[in-house]
Amino acid sequence: MGKLIVLLLITLVKCAEPSNNLEEDERIAHGKQAREGQFPFMVHFTSHLIDNNPLGLAEMPCGGTIYSARVIITSKLCLAFVHPQSQRPMKLYAGRLFRNASQASQQEAEVGRIEYPEKGDYPRGWDRVDLALIITKRPLQFNEFVQPIQILKHKDLKNVKEATVVGYGMLSHNQRHIANYHLQYTQVKQLPANICHQVHPQTGPFYLCFGDSHTARGACFGDTGGPLVVFDHRMNAWKQLGVIADLSCDETNLGLYTDLTQMTSYIQSIARSI
Repeated sequence: MGKLIVLLLITLVKCAEPSNNLEEDERIAHGKQAREGQFPFMVHFTSHLIDNNPLGLAEMPCGGTIYSARVIITSKLCLAFVHPQSQRPMKLYAGRLFRNASQASQQEAEVGRIEYPEKGDYPRGWDRVDLALIITKRPLQFNEFVQPIQILKHKDLKNVKEATVVGYGMLSHNQRHIANYHLQYTQVKQLPANICHQVHPQTGPFYLCFGDSHTARGACFGDTGGPLVVFDHRMNAWKQLGVIADLSCDETNLGLYTDLTQMTSYIQSIARSI
């Protein structure tokens, strides 16, 4: 496991730790509740972890996005300590507005295998790429509630000043457990890379820095693996530019996102091989 993943684990554990100063209405993201079908590319799942893992957790809730009928984009961190002999097959849920409730619009997909970038894919800094692709055993069926998302072209990244982060995770790092069962979203601003580099010096060239200098707006525990997206008004479609790698719900107010615009060729190659 790369040094960056270890650093992200430390931050994740910190964000997951309970606080004695819980305020019932404290909302980390200053976010909004999503409407049904607003983000049809979203999935969520729970990883069952090995005993005595560095996270100190039995389970890890995560997000992801639908790239194709059988390819799900998420974070390597979500799968780093999955129990290899878990008696409960890992399932993904798509088409859900509520994380904890069955819905007529939902679809389930069982995990078939997991792919990670290797040295041949990214010779420089490949071990720092926080990306995983889940290949489902059976394809999802696309409809108004379940849809794939496009990846933003790398050349268009320079035009992005603000983006949207989406997830089912905690509303604050002060929460004792995940209480946000309704899908939420909020806007975050792009920040200079050197700001995140000061907090995460091991980041390398494959990460984006987004956040809010005044509030802990953005991703929190339970959102890891989910998307950073922008809406293309010309195409009337959401496009993904990042994967939630580090969380911005602590005192740093900085969110670290895997730069997905640099991963398109790799993801396409895996999708074609299925």
